[in-house]
Amino acid sequence: MSLSSQEMSATIYKGLFTETEWIVIDRALSEYQDHLGEDDNEERAYYAICDKISAIFKLAQWEFF
Repeated sequence: MSLSSQEMSATIYKGLFTETEWIVIDRALSEYQDHLGEDDNEERAYYAICDKISAIFKLAQWEFF
């Protein structure tokens, strides 16, 4: 099966971190979520980051927690 360029890029991005590092990233984002609402720009950035990480895992066909 041939990967699309987006799938290949997502696989590369996902591979930049180990599974343990992704767990730390997930926990850090979860902790940061407690501080949302203090700054609208940061809240938008938080959701943009979450959307991008979700897209990486979806395209790489790997479940993210």
